[in-house]
Amino acid sequence: MYADLLPSQHAGHDPVAQRIEELRARAAWSRIRYFTPRRRLQAARETRSLRTDKVAGVVLSEAFAITRSEPGLAAEWATFGIQLVELLPTKELADPQRCARLGEAYTVLGNARRVSNDYQGATAAIQAAYAHLENRWDAHLADLYSIHASLADDLGNFEGAVELVEKGIEIYTALRNRYGIARLKVKHANILREVQPAEARVIAADALLVLPQTEFRLAMLAHCIISQALAEAGDGKAALAQLEETRPLINQFREPWLDYRVQFLEALVLEKVGHIADAERLYAEVARLNWYREMYRESFMVRLRLFEFYLRRQRVKEATEVCRKAVVHLGEIRIHEQMKEVWQRLFEAAEAQALKIEVLPKIRDYMVRHWTVPAEHPPAIAA
Repeated sequence: MYADLLPSQHAGHDPVAQRIEELRARAAWSRIRYFTPRRRLQAARETRSLRTDKVAGVVLSEAFAITRSEPGLAAEWATFGIQLVELLPTKELADPQRCARLGEAYTVLGNARRVSNDYQGATAAIQAAYAHLENRWDAHLADLYSIHASLADDLGNFEGAVELVEKGIEIYTALRNRYGIARLKVKHANILREVQPAEARVIAADALLVLPQTEFRLAMLAHCIISQALAEAGDGKAALAQLEETRPLINQFREPWLDYRVQFLEALVLEKVGHIADAERLYAEVARLNWYREMYRESFMVRLRLFEFYLRRQRVKEATEVCRKAVVHLGEIRIHEQMKEVWQRLFEAAEAQALKIEVLPKIRDYMVRHWTVPAEHPPAIAA
């Protein structure tokens, strides 16, 4: 059925021949990409052209590429990648390379499960990846550190996430991989963006110094982090200049999560340059859009900003209304009880005009760290 797509095993080290083999592997994968999992596995068992390391690499590359937009399908493809590697004969893939490929596959699977909010499944896949990569110190392990850092960040373990990122940077530095170094520095800055914006700005600027000029997406993310940090520091004009300088790059990458990031940044800049009514409307609109996109964490982060926006201007009635609606909406989604209780107490304190402005940074830190997992002790909201 697929015999005409059988990749040659004699490409050697000829770069042109290797590129042709990869194209043939992509063609082989394209024939079964959207089969059911059972039919896909059956095809791999019956068809020699599919049982190659090149095809496994293509499967995992495409699974990783669709993770953010289609995490369920990405997990399915990554699982097939694992099955495919396990089918490969030793002459096709020797044990050290097999371990590296399986480590890569479980890393991709862990990331897909993480994006799907299957944190238990993600943890299991990441542990399996470590088991396959335990004797390696290369880009595969650095990539695993990166994905594990994202999981730690999702679960509110900032310190653990930063430690993992630094381990990955150490490997990439030894490999003289500028892209890898810059990518993990941007990730480090992004982890700190909400709670330590000044440090995030320094790290993002450092990433830009080593970032290859062709990496436009990473450059755009780094500039957005810097712009937000400038706004958080009260320098609205500098933040605006940074944002507008980045606009051509932003327009190249239109994704829901990026739209949220940019619109929130625009609202923050508007607030800092004194266009209060415009900032107010945009904060509310971003919170609403994220709710309907089912980006609940992002929606509630913006609601907290809007609550703070009103409270700092002594508009207690509007601040209380933000909290009231937040409490109602939290009852409509799956979220741990502690988060509901924190917002309920925030509402009650605002309604009684008994909330200290100094508590707001602690609430923001709590929201960032503990959206997924409750804190050992919830933040104090006291008069």
